[in-house]
Amino acid sequence: MTSMPPRPARAAPDVIGVFSGGAARIAAFVGAYREVHDRGWRFREVAGVSAGAIVAALIAAGATPQQMADSLAVGPADRVLVDPVPMPGVRVAPPALRAFAWLLDVALRRQLAKTSHKALLDILPGHAVWRVIRYLGMFGSHGLEGWLRNLLRDQIAQAGPGRVPDVVTFTDLRLPLTVVAADLTAGHEKVWSRTRTPGADVARAVAASCLAPFVFQPVAEDGHLYVDGGLVMDTPLAVLWDEEGAAPAASMVLEFVIATRPEPWAVSGGLASLIEMTARLVSVAVSSRRRTQRTAPIPIRSIWIDTRGAPSLAAHLPAEHHQALYELGRTAVRRCLDDEVRSGLPDPGTDA
Repeated sequence: MTSMPPRPARAAPDVIGVFSGGAARIAAFVGAYREVHDRGWRFREVAGVSAGAIVAALIAAGATPQQMADSLAVGPADRVLVDPVPMPGVRVAPPALRAFAWLLDVALRRQLAKTSHKALLDILPGHAVWRVIRYLGMFGSHGLEGWLRNLLRDQIAQAGPGRVPDVVTFTDLRLPLTVVAADLTAGHEKVWSRTRTPGADVARAVAASCLAPFVFQPVAEDGHLYVDGGLVMDTPLAVLWDEEGAAPAASMVLEFVIATRPEPWAVSGGLASLIEMTARLVSVAVSSRRRTQRTAPIPIRSIWIDTRGAPSLAAHLPAEHHQALYELGRTAVRRCLDDEVRSGLPDPGTDA
């Protein structure tokens, strides 16, 4: 009996990948990318804010899931958490403030230990408050920017033969990339992309998008100060459409969002409650803006990755925590896309 030839696999949807912030939980995005990649899906364009901008930039540079996992396996804390430097145009704080800053520093450490953000104690340097007053951040932005520049150059080198540029620009990337930061000078978002800023330094743009205020100094460029893109939008969906609202040439968007349930909050007053309230106000403000970003000219599939209370800021996460986050990312994608396949979305990994 003559066997029938296998039926061809159905084509994968033409997908744009959009990544939210995630900070130290970036391993969840690596696992999500692995699952998408293993299913045969490929992105035609990527975008990200904060930690999601790192993942998006590496994908745009041609990184496979394994290459990305290898690049991010070793925590960059020692290379990223560098001393701040004087910033042009920022006035030097009076020395008399230093004693006051020391008192605040002691109080901050004691009160942080009582909040759900006590993991911050792992990264606080000596004289943290004074650094913020003097330099606008506890750490310099140049460490993160240099680390990202090396990552991108290494990835371009691995992607194939050819000259590796000293500075990787948006036109050097294999895929179109969109990165968003908060422009403190202009009071709104700053958007980098191949069409808007083709010759811009990708490492500097991604670093700007990742700079948590007061933890890192802002990136200063052309008279503007840039910080974490998560302050202006949770994911960069809104800036993917042009000013006339036209959609990019794709059939759908896969939106990857880190979602962590907040711990119960027992309001007790004092500085600890002030710290907790400030953090929750920022979280609510960013999350509520997602409702204004839901209208889009093409379908959006949101993949929520519950990281189960993993700290967003930590100098060193144990290897088992990285692996757990990686698996949570894979599981979230698996559940979402399996549901989509059951509802009729083509799965390139199966026969038609």
